[in-house]
Amino acid sequence: EGIMEAAVTAGQASESELLDAMEDVHRQVRGVSIATKLGKDWHELYPFPQIPAVAQRAPVYPSTPD
Repeated sequence: EGIMEAAVTAGQASESELLDAMEDVHRQVRGVSIATKLGKDWHELYPFPQIPAVAQRAPVYPSTPD
């Protein structure tokens, strides 16, 4: 996210170029568009430069008997 924001600020890429690239990667990894997975208004939930990546929670095991 920080690198995307810096690229836009430095004039190295536009927001739309980076969103398109993020969409391409999402399609390659997940097999569907971001809008298909999260809805067409996903930009409202994840405004640029947030990455709409949601991971499964890792299992948590207590380290003490408390």
